[in-house]
Amino acid sequence: MKKIIFVLTIILCLICVSCINQTTDADTGTDGNKQEGSLSDQSGDSVLPDGENGEKDNAEENEETDDGDETLVTEERIMYITVNGRKLTAELEDNSSARALTELLKDGPLTVSASDYGNFEKVGSLGVTLPRNDKYFTTAPGDLILYQGSNFVLYYDVNSYTFTKLGKVKDITRTELVALLGKGDVEMVLSLS
Repeated sequence: MKKIIFVLTIILCLICVSCINQTTDADTGTDGNKQEGSLSDQSGDSVLPDGENGEKDNAEENEETDDGDETLVTEERIMYITVNGRKLTAELEDNSSARALTELLKDGPLTVSASDYGNFEKVGSLGVTLPRNDKYFTTAPGDLILYQGSNFVLYYDVNSYTFTKLGKVKDITRTELVALLGKGDVEMVLSLS
């Protein structure tokens, strides 16, 4: 009886090792390199699901967004904000809210009269309502926010709430941002150039 159990144990171990080797072989190509996201047929050729060819499909022309829209990719999603004579550069998010703001700014610069709120943000009306992509998150200095669909907000400190992120001001520290925005009301000119 012990011999039978011993033989069955060895056979079971061999089967397990064989299964592990087959799984490893399916994950690597014939050259031994891992082929993530692909399957191999019996000839060793890579077989990908429909619509995938292992290359980025028109990656320079089209981009799939988080809200399911396919958009034409421009060089970069850039917007400028002029505050107290200084022109800030902001990189916009890829969402329908930021795209709607970009479309609005194609008609020309937009001046937002902003007030201080809570000692962490400057907020002012856009004069129009944009699509919302609200999510709960914590802001950081330089974040650009769409609040309630019609208010443009520039954060100079942190806050946690549910709102739409439009983008982020680049290359400025919190201290520089606080000094630039000053205390009280400020005019922010939004533009694409």
